[in-house]
Amino acid sequence: MGIICIKDGFILINRANLEQSIKQLDEGVENAKREGKSICSAPEGTRRRSKSVDDASHLLPFKKGPFHMAKKANLDLVPVTYSGIKRLTGGWVARPGTIVMRIGPRIARDKCTNLTIEQTMEVAYSQMKSMMTPVSDDVIYNTTKTRKSWLIFFGYQLVMYFTAKWFLCLFCCGKSHASH
Repeated sequence: MGIICIKDGFILINRANLEQSIKQLDEGVENAKREGKSICSAPEGTRRRSKSVDDASHLLPFKKGPFHMAKKANLDLVPVTYSGIKRLTGGWVARPGTIVMRIGPRIARDKCTNLTIEQTMEVAYSQMKSMMTPVSDDVIYNTTKTRKSWLIFFGYQLVMYFTAKWFLCLFCCGKSHASH
């Protein structure tokens, strides 16, 4: 997954080093401006390990990085929330189902320019919190629309697993024969 993220232009933040983090965010801003791309960010970061609750009671305070990036790049902010991911991916194997995505009202770059970083964070936080309403298990575990794509995904995973196992076997067997 990490290789895919890097190839797709994800910015992996080194949180242990503040100067390095700022440099990485600045590079992301410059790349987005140069290539005319949007920036997608998870403002909570990856700190939460608790179970998601659709009523937003689990929502952690936001990190400042995404809001600094939006201000530096002079971008609009568009809050987006997802419901059902944790229910479908919790455990050893992901389950088929429906993820509910809600797209909130745009926070215009003009408004971001006139607000402090903290104020912009508060606006985005309150919008996202209001968008997070409970979604029933009947909706999340509905597989009528996802069964075919899920079967294709599962088949692909099986092929990749057995291909990797075969290559690993060749590699291990090759080493053991070479040592004799």
